[in-house]
Amino acid sequence: MIAGANIEKLIQISEDDIGEVEQYFPECSFEDENARNALKCTVSRDIQAGPGSGKTTLLVAKLGILASKRNWRDQGVCVLSHTNVARREVENRLTHHPTAHSLLGYPHFIGTIQSFVDRFLALPYLRNRDTEVSVIDNDWFSRRANSLLRSYPTARGWFQRKFNDDNDRIRSAVGSLHYEDEDLRIGLAGSVQLPNENTTTHKELSELKAKISYDEGIFRFDDMYAFANVYISECPHVIEILRVRFPWVFIDEMQDTSLTQERLLERIFCEECVVQRFGDINQAIYSGEEEVDGQNSFPKRDAIDLLDSRRFGPEIAAFASNLTAKRKQTLTGRFEKSEGHTIFLFENETIHEILPAFVDLVLSVHSGQMPGVFAAKAVGFRRSGTNPDPKRVPFNIGDYWKEFQSDFAPRSGSPSTLVGYVRKARDLVLGTGETRDGYTTVLTGILRLLHIEGDTYSAGRKFSRSHLMDALESGGERERLQELVVDLCIRIGPLDEQCWSRVHEELVDIRKLWNTSALSDEGERFLAWEEGRSQSQVELPESSRERVNVFHHRGVDIEVGTIHGVKGETHRATLVLETFFRNNHDLKALLPYLTGKCDVATGTPTKTLVGEMQRVFVGMTRPRELVCLAMHREHLGKEDEEILKSIGWRIKYLRPSESR
Repeated sequence: MIAGANIEKLIQISEDDIGEVEQYFPECSFEDENARNALKCTVSRDIQAGPGSGKTTLLVAKLGILASKRNWRDQGVCVLSHTNVARREVENRLTHHPTAHSLLGYPHFIGTIQSFVDRFLALPYLRNRDTEVSVIDNDWFSRRANSLLRSYPTARGWFQRKFNDDNDRIRSAVGSLHYEDEDLRIGLAGSVQLPNENTTTHKELSELKAKISYDEGIFRFDDMYAFANVYISECPHVIEILRVRFPWVFIDEMQDTSLTQERLLERIFCEECVVQRFGDINQAIYSGEEEVDGQNSFPKRDAIDLLDSRRFGPEIAAFASNLTAKRKQTLTGRFEKSEGHTIFLFENETIHEILPAFVDLVLSVHSGQMPGVFAAKAVGFRRSGTNPDPKRVPFNIGDYWKEFQSDFAPRSGSPSTLVGYVRKARDLVLGTGETRDGYTTVLTGILRLLHIEGDTYSAGRKFSRSHLMDALESGGERERLQELVVDLCIRIGPLDEQCWSRVHEELVDIRKLWNTSALSDEGERFLAWEEGRSQSQVELPESSRERVNVFHHRGVDIEVGTIHGVKGETHRATLVLETFFRNNHDLKALLPYLTGKCDVATGTPTKTLVGEMQRVFVGMTRPRELVCLAMHREHLGKEDEEILKSIGWRIKYLRPSESR
């Protein structure tokens, strides 16, 4: 075995290697010197990659070169990401390389940070303690914790006093109860401190947490990091095993890594491995459950900067460069030059004309003929909430389009009913054309029903997915449930109450294999029909008219959603909608930076303003051809308007008299 620190002596990446790998990635020629330096680098280094700079292509190309350099029999590469979407993108692109596809199996690992921690550290630790893990899910834990809180009157009273009977804040705090540090103390998210360990409140919450996690097997994601650290302390040899197994480590989207994740990864791999971290600190709009606060060490001072964008042209690059909040960068756009970038100004009476005006502009840019494949989106930050003051218009995305359904904007939360899981599954199938993710989502909902009912498989163990399949197999009902789940994902027509009554009957009948008692009130509520959007039959070819939150005008479909929901996407045209956050409108607050009057290097933007800058930066760097902003007319003064015009923006004022 070789130590990770000596790898650079054994592997050298040459210009010939780069030329060879370019044959498999013609869309990215690696002409930029910094990109070539990143490919050649065989030591631990950060790569600060601007929007559209080909970060994923570079990572996959590097994996392809490494795959051809040595025989990875017992040692492999470890590729960590934040989402399964990112993981699948890397895996899919590796399959097109003649040697890199070998990295998809042992001894290599490609997956999320969470799955890595669970698989190699947290779950082995819990298995050693004979602790059964049924599910790792924050929302699942939260609902169970809030349901049980009534049984702990002292703790419930403490939360009520602490949060002045604000039920939303109480539910959020109770649901965040987790294990932390190596002594597995209980804690709450954020800055909320629990009372002393000797108090009745602390003892009750410790008991509640243990009951849900150790007795019922329901854990939070962040519990796993605490268990991982305990495992490393108790069995330090596990670090040596991982370092030998994975001498090369790549971390994608490093800017979204929480401080807890970063510290654990540093503890595992340290200087003995080659650790290369990829990301864009200017796009750090979330990091797990922690507010982005700059504590993450990425990128380090010697980071390689990738500034060339193959997504957009010089105009969008110049606009976006003014909003590089965390690391000042001057982006360059290699895509062809584009025109028509517009700031739409509206008044309260004309806010509903913004989306039609955006469509009109898109059509005018393309001379009334839309390309065969066109993706245009309108995005904002605040998706929901009640506006208490007309002066706060625009408050949320719904102010622009009353039919916008905030409940179906992309989010991480789990549905509160099984029909919600089914709707989520159908959305996944519509978005990807594959049934796998939808199938898993429906099964997760069914498992949640069994946990609500307290159903057990054998020896009092809670159902897991494998236990459920075993029970169905022994009862001869496995194919029946699988067919039902597939029907719910892709074959059943419009999802209505009559259809759902049949689903209800089938699931209750299947459950009789292990429990013949009636469902509890909570179980019936979870399984009951819930009104929602009308869901069209999932058929290909997919029609965007059938999808939720799609604005249709003059034959053009505009998807409307959140900035967080489009992170990582590429559009042909994007409209960023001004919304209200913490006593101000985001685009109004950013005008000094949009105009170039202020610079983060010389100014002192607040933490809130930096967050707004990062979100708008993400929104403005999605499109290839056309970027637009929507602002209230009162927020743009004449001087700023002239400056914006001089740097390439067009201004379109939708006056009340022009309202259609």
